[in-house]
Amino acid sequence: TEAAKCNGKEVLDVNNRFFTRNGKPWLPVVGEFHFQRYDHNCWTEELRKMKAGGIDVVATYLFWNHIEWEEGVFKFEGDSDLHGFLERCKENGLLVALRMGPWAHGEARNGGFPDWLVNCCPHVRCDEEPYLTYVDRLFAHYADEIRGLLWKDGGPVILAQMDNELGNRGHLVTLKRIAQKYGIDLPYYTMTSWAPTEEECPAAKEELLPFSGYYVTAPWIHTADIEPLWQNPNFWPHGVDHQNQIGVSELVLPDDTTEQKPVSHELYPYATCELGAGMQFFYERRPVIAAMDVYAAALSLLGSGVNLLGYYMFHGGRNPNQMPLQETEDATYDHDLPAISYDYQAPLGEYGFARESFGYFRLLHHFVHLFSDWLPTLAAFCAEKQQKSGRDVETPRVCLRMDDTGSGFLFANTHQRIFQIAPAKNLTVTYQIGETTRPVFDHPIDIPSGVSCIFPVNVAIDGVTIHSATVQPVTKIRCGERTVLFFAAIDGIPAEITLAGEDAREVCPSRRIAFSKGPVDVVVLSYMDALRLQIINGSAYLSDDLLTDESGQVMAFGQAETQPLVFRAETGAFQSCCCQLPAAYAPEISLEPTEKTMFFHNKFTPFLLSRNLNWCPEYLLTFPKDVFEHCTDVKLMLDGDFDIIQIYDGETIMADDYNAGVHLCFGLLRFREAIEAGRSLRIKISPLGEKKIYLERYVGRGEPTVSVYGTETFYRYLVQ
Repeated sequence: TEAAKCNGKEVLDVNNRFFTRNGKPWLPVVGEFHFQRYDHNCWTEELRKMKAGGIDVVATYLFWNHIEWEEGVFKFEGDSDLHGFLERCKENGLLVALRMGPWAHGEARNGGFPDWLVNCCPHVRCDEEPYLTYVDRLFAHYADEIRGLLWKDGGPVILAQMDNELGNRGHLVTLKRIAQKYGIDLPYYTMTSWAPTEEECPAAKEELLPFSGYYVTAPWIHTADIEPLWQNPNFWPHGVDHQNQIGVSELVLPDDTTEQKPVSHELYPYATCELGAGMQFFYERRPVIAAMDVYAAALSLLGSGVNLLGYYMFHGGRNPNQMPLQETEDATYDHDLPAISYDYQAPLGEYGFARESFGYFRLLHHFVHLFSDWLPTLAAFCAEKQQKSGRDVETPRVCLRMDDTGSGFLFANTHQRIFQIAPAKNLTVTYQIGETTRPVFDHPIDIPSGVSCIFPVNVAIDGVTIHSATVQPVTKIRCGERTVLFFAAIDGIPAEITLAGEDAREVCPSRRIAFSKGPVDVVVLSYMDALRLQIINGSAYLSDDLLTDESGQVMAFGQAETQPLVFRAETGAFQSCCCQLPAAYAPEISLEPTEKTMFFHNKFTPFLLSRNLNWCPEYLLTFPKDVFEHCTDVKLMLDGDFDIIQIYDGETIMADDYNAGVHLCFGLLRFREAIEAGRSLRIKISPLGEKKIYLERYVGRGEPTVSVYGTETFYRYLVQ
């Protein structure tokens, strides 16, 4: 309803091209975080990290089997405290997209359905009884938890997704009607549907926005061999790949029979809810995702016209350890996944540590926020010559987002996961305005292999027009009456900026003002520094540690090895903050083999997937009791030749993971109770043997062993 769009101060809406906020174009950045898979005592800190990474909206599934494991017994408490989580989001200025289900997937047991529901309902995810009665009761409870926290009530909840990956459009509309019956009245309702499985439902077209999904690999695909999968089309600007992607059938022109269809803006904007920001390890396939993999895909899709960036997952988590709640072959799925870990190789991992990809996404989100009220209006134009497959490594991968005056941005990418793309040599790009053909650059440029970048074309910022540049716009801050504009130099490309009416000027990357024009000061950072750039409370910082806003104070979370730097207007340069850094600390950790004590009476040891537990050695892991008197957390990194690892406190499983040939990382904060009580943790590992597993890194197949690779100590400290 129209009333649902207004919270008394702001109005949210959408048209066929983009989303709007108070009548202005708005490009939201959405990051998935499953609060039910994270310790509720840590929600606030993790939400602040997400916000610092440029997230505007937190998306989350609601897993039914976490809430009503026993029929008729609803538990909205602890890690399933939905109301409390929404309150934390509101307190930290984050909006919320609820993926309400009732079926979620999310690599959860039964897709999130409780076992009792599966056993008593012959047909689910349809308009049949008794399924609809149970859904009605569930949504009534959701409404009680959400009450007072909807957008129209001044709350953070702006969106509800109905079910997930379902072609029964009529049922999706039924779910929306049930939600509305209980007062869940929101600005946006969405679906991630496959092509319709029955006759078209006109109400679905009119009432549900289609959101799509794109991943940099697909480990759920079964193949006869263990070679790399098909070369993913998401690494170059393109139309909608309707054959292989989630929720795109409503985004294409119905009379276009080509495989790569152009996006149709007849009804909807181009939005993603599952742009993969990482990937979970599946048992048969364990792809190792690099930061550039996910950054290059996100940048390419943004250049292709996406007007809502929704990531899955932006923050990893873990399944509850009271009962097995992961996807398994025994629970009607084709795959096994770790029983506890849902790290997803996300920018923020399951223990809250930031990966390298976090800095890359933050860099991209700086750009999105800088132009959020203009970028959504820019049409996307792919090059006349495009890639037809991932095997084409020679054709330059470029596109433009531009208005009808010739102002906009060039997006370029020469990175693809696993496969090396040729550099773009002597690249010239032209575009046509009316009868006039214009060049993007004043001279040909070279773009090295392995680069993803954005260049401005006739872009005006605070009265200064950038005619062309080979540096990437990042963000700006206000210093009194002046604007400080930050750019990132791209490694391997000489940094040049040409202002309107002036000759090109070469710029040397540094941490100080390079030149000024009118009220604008220009700073061109090295790419490494641009990845470290953080804007907190209107000030610009450079730091390897993650900075967050905590009630107006700037807090840092990291290894505290170097002083953060802050940009000071009076000197026109970044200077040390002179913080009181914590004293360095490295705990002594003991890992020793021990006798085997765990057998199949434990409900989680079967997920070691070993035919004989006697083949699975055990170790004792011991820490100093006073670890947390010295630091906030410790990242423990383990290496070894094994298949699966499980970590127990007594008989209680605390952590696990599949070995992919990279360091397995665990945060000691999860084990704090055991550590401070002086209890050793017990590790059990299973052999890889001759199992047919796709691995991108080496793992030995002999006698299983594990060792401590090292530790990294993390602190929280105040930035002055």
